[in-house]
Amino acid sequence: AYRYCHLDLTSRNVLLSDNFVPKICDFGLTIKLSGDGPGSSKRPLGRSPSYWRAPELGQPCHLGADGYGAKSDVFSYGMILWEVFHAGQFPWQGDLQPDERIGRGERPPIDDRLTTLDWRTVIEACWQINPDARPHASDIVLWMDRNKQVLTNLSTL
Repeated sequence: AYRYCHLDLTSRNVLLSDNFVPKICDFGLTIKLSGDGPGSSKRPLGRSPSYWRAPELGQPCHLGADGYGAKSDVFSYGMILWEVFHAGQFPWQGDLQPDERIGRGERPPIDDRLTTLDWRTVIEACWQINPDARPHASDIVLWMDRNKQVLTNLSTL
């Protein structure tokens, strides 16, 4: 079975349909993974944006020694959620080396006035430095399906 790793999952690569259904685009850096393990290629990531890049992808823009996997995209998803709840702000606005901060385990502060505890928990789970500690994307989808009231209560923030 093959799985894919987008490697460029950013807010600018998520489009909304007429019905506000998110659609992922720009698959230029996407790679095919076999099984659940990390990839092993050292293919350059090119201009992969460092604000969204998982810590295991390393710096400078080459795949880290630990490789990459589908959970690299889960980290990026957590950064997109942070942006959504912080009105499209960039984390660490103006910092030209955010991936160094991410590599040290730093994460942008989550404003409790803008984010519910449920979403904060999801974001923080996505941001785990160890990819094995992050949830699978399918687990996040199941959580959202079981917690639909969390989705509908966003208008109260």
